[in-house]
Amino acid sequence: MQDIGIDSLTAVLTRNHLAELTGLTLPAKIVFDHPNLKALGQFLLPKLLEAATDLSPAPTVAVVEGSVAAPVIFGWNTATIEKGCLDPQLRFDNAIQVAACPKAIFITGVTGFVGAFLLHELLELNIIAYCLVRADDVIQATQRLVRILEGYGLWKESYMPLINPVVGDLTQPLLGLDEEAFEKLAGRVDAICHTGALVDWMRPLEDYVGPNIISTHEVLRLASRGCCKTIAEQMVAAARWRGAKASVYRLLFVTASTRSGHFRLDRGDFLHNLIVGGIEMGSFSSLNADLSAVLPIDYLCKTITTMVTKGPATVGREYDFINANASSFNTFFKLVSAASGVGEIIHFDEWRERALAWAAAKPTSSLARISAVVDSLTEESAATMFRCLPVDEHVFDTNDCCNPLVDEQFVQKYWQRINAVRVVS
Repeated sequence: MQDIGIDSLTAVLTRNHLAELTGLTLPAKIVFDHPNLKALGQFLLPKLLEAATDLSPAPTVAVVEGSVAAPVIFGWNTATIEKGCLDPQLRFDNAIQVAACPKAIFITGVTGFVGAFLLHELLELNIIAYCLVRADDVIQATQRLVRILEGYGLWKESYMPLINPVVGDLTQPLLGLDEEAFEKLAGRVDAICHTGALVDWMRPLEDYVGPNIISTHEVLRLASRGCCKTIAEQMVAAARWRGAKASVYRLLFVTASTRSGHFRLDRGDFLHNLIVGGIEMGSFSSLNADLSAVLPIDYLCKTITTMVTKGPATVGREYDFINANASSFNTFFKLVSAASGVGEIIHFDEWRERALAWAAAKPTSSLARISAVVDSLTEESAATMFRCLPVDEHVFDTNDCCNPLVDEQFVQKYWQRINAVRVVS
C-alpha cells in the first residue's frame, strides 16, 4: 500500500472512509495489514456479507412511531438496497462464459428515449428482444412498443417476430413478475441491457429509489439466475466481485438523432427544453462551455450495441463518452438561431431574468418545465453543469467521425423535427 502513496495519515483517512461506507468497525492499521487492494477487498467482502445477512429483518418488523417500515424483498430490507448493498444470496457462478454475440437480450426502459433507440439497434442485428413494459397485458404492451418506435421513426414490420413483450414493473421485486415467470425469463436470455430509469431533475430523491435503485438490484437478481453513477453502479461493482459479467455505460447529455432529428418526446429533457425555450422566447444564454458532454442518441446506442455484441473482451468495464469534436454552446446556439430564424445570444444574467419571467407568464412553456433549475443557476454553475465529469480508463470519443456529430446539418434536422412536432401538437 505504501507503494501507491499510503502513509500513516492517509491510512487513517482511508479507514474512516471505509468504515463510513461499509458500516463496519475497522482497525486503524487495516490498510497496512494488507499488502494490496485485492487483499484488502478479500478481507472486507466476507465481513460485508456477514453484516448484510445480520441486517435481514425477521418476517414481522416493528414500526417506529412516525416512520414507515421499508418493504422486504425475499427477506432483504429495501432500505439496505437503497444504500447500494447487494442481497448476499445473489451469486453469479452461472456467468462462466459470455457468448460471442447474444441471440436473445432482456432490455428495460424500452419506452424511453435511450431504450427505444437501443432496442432498434438490437433488432437491426436480428437479436431477439425480451422487452419489459408496464401494461395490462401482452397485447397492450406490444401496441405500446410499436407506438413508441413509430413515434421515433424506428419501426419496421419485420421487427415483430423478434419482439417479446414482458409485462412487468421496473420498480417492483422480481420486476413485477411471479417467481416462475422470472425463472423462465432468466433461462431464455443471453444478456441484459438495463436502460430503465427515472431521469427528471425536478423530482424528489425518494422518487428515484424504485426505478433507479431497486430496478438495478432486481436486474442483477435476474442475471444471477438462468444461464447467462451512483448507488446503482455500486451494486453492479459488487456483483462483479461475485462473478457477474457486467459493464456500465455512463451517458451524460443525450441529444437528438443525427439521422432523423428525433428527440425525447416526454418533455422531461432539460437540454431540449433549454433549446426550445430559447427559440420560443427569442433569446439564448451565452455559456462558457462546450458540447463535449452532449452526444446524439443514435451514436450512443450504436456504440453500446456494438460493444454488447462484441463478446467477452469488452465485458466488465465502466465506459465513458466524450464528444471530441465539440463546438462551443455559443456556436451551437448561433446555428439554432440561424435554422429557426429567431433568437439572439445575450449575457446569462439577463437571459435568466427573461427566462424566469417568461416561465411565470407561460406556465406550459418549455422554460416553465425547467424553471426550478434555471432559478438556482448562476453563470458559473450553468457552465459547470455541461462540463464533462472526470472519466475512467475506458473512454469512447468521436475522433473517428469524419465530421462533428453536432454540426449545422444536425441542427437543421433537429429544427425540422421540432417544427414538425409543433405543427402536430
